[in-house]
Amino acid sequence: MEHAIRVLLIEDNAKDAQGMKKILSEIKTTPFKLEIAKNLSAGLEMLAKSRMDAILLDNSLPDGNGLDSLTKVQAIANNVPIIVLSDKDDATSESEVISLGAQDFLLKKKVNAKAMARILHYAIERQRIRTTLENAVTKLQELNQLKSDFISSVSHELHTPLTVIMVASNNFIDGIFGDLTDIQKTWIERIKSNALRLTNLINDILDLAKLEAGRVKLNWKKFDIVRLVLEQVEDVAALASARKISLAKELPKEPIEIYAAESRIEQVIINLLTNSIKYTPEGGHVRVKLSKDDDGVRIEVSDDGIGVDPTKLDVIFERFLQLGKDKTTTPGIGLGLAICKEIVGLHQGRIWAESEGVGRGSRFTFTLPLDLQTKTLRKPTVLAVDNDASILELLGIVLKDLKCDVIEARDGAEAIGHLVSSGKHSPIDLLVVDMMLPVRSGVEVIKEAKRVNPETAIIVITGFPDNEMLNEAMQYGNFTLVRKPFKFDEIKKAISPILASLDVQNNANGR
Repeated sequence: MEHAIRVLLIEDNAKDAQGMKKILSEIKTTPFKLEIAKNLSAGLEMLAKSRMDAILLDNSLPDGNGLDSLTKVQAIANNVPIIVLSDKDDATSESEVISLGAQDFLLKKKVNAKAMARILHYAIERQRIRTTLENAVTKLQELNQLKSDFISSVSHELHTPLTVIMVASNNFIDGIFGDLTDIQKTWIERIKSNALRLTNLINDILDLAKLEAGRVKLNWKKFDIVRLVLEQVEDVAALASARKISLAKELPKEPIEIYAAESRIEQVIINLLTNSIKYTPEGGHVRVKLSKDDDGVRIEVSDDGIGVDPTKLDVIFERFLQLGKDKTTTPGIGLGLAICKEIVGLHQGRIWAESEGVGRGSRFTFTLPLDLQTKTLRKPTVLAVDNDASILELLGIVLKDLKCDVIEARDGAEAIGHLVSSGKHSPIDLLVVDMMLPVRSGVEVIKEAKRVNPETAIIVITGFPDNEMLNEAMQYGNFTLVRKPFKFDEIKKAISPILASLDVQNNANGR
């Protein structure tokens, strides 16, 4: 016998529920087992207890509005396709629920057995494909992280023997171990030179691995970008002169103050300048230009060197890519532009390359916003979760007094819904959560918070410390425990140092 497809209908209107039951009974191609919940709370409880193949969700339930209901159901349903049912033909509502991940949006009056059979089968298949793709992406991300960790670990291990080689080479050159013959001195110099080059390559690998993993601490401050560009031009002037390359600059006369990590922007500028000099033949020209508009600053480094194949411009910032190498260029492993891309990205800027073709020069441009300080100094976002209204009110007062943006949730499903919708683009910085919650437990909320954003700090508040639940919660990282009942000053004292560390982290990471 064919397996029956389990469908949960969350519908408060008895007439509509009976109508849907009749429609499903008329489908002869596939057996359906329909479960009916008369309100959102009952539906969430049923989902918590048993697995469904598809969900039909009314968007006008008495205990939840359409989008709120959808978010709560998604938090529990975990990859089950959801079809939203509506009494009204509303294009805005349809767009919103689809953007939040619903499989379909249907008008009740237009549904029939044939259409419903097709829609349910398509929804289940689309969700299966989506889940398969998401699992594949997750696996690839894990493999990429393993690769990055391996590269970082090996690079660290190489530093020790290289340091010994460098120190020994210097000692030989300085005569500590006695006088050297000319040939010995020549080869020791070569050893030192190659050890230094290898050290620089390893440093680039480590730097890129840290940038990609978000583990770089950036020293944000205001500085004059005109001065910085001028200093970098002066620093590479000798290198350009040695290759008979003219180095021109076009800079504003007045200072332009930006908010950024100065040493990192310096790294981008110097990389682009040395890159242009490296790939420009003797007697060529390199030019750097700085301009400003309403959106920010724009820095261009152009040359009349070997150029880039236009079909390769979209991949030129990839790791380990080397284009246009010939016997006249200095050996490298193709990380400079990849590092530039990561640094500019951390500053919420853009970087790109342009070239009319091989042998026709190239231009590298990057932009930086002027208002980055406002973005990096945003308020911490705190999700407070408790089913006691008075506790939530007290937490809200404390958190707002501490200059936080506060999101409140009264059960675990609602909290998980907020976490899922926040994602990594607008992360929850701090989760303040009770363990004993309706629908989904505090442990499940903590697990989801760490999945969405591993950097989220956790404060657990509870009147009934359950060692088993607390031990389970510890699997997902450290947290601060606050016992109920607590007073205003007590909870403020517990939260303040955590928020202080978040402020430092937000400024450091440019979030």
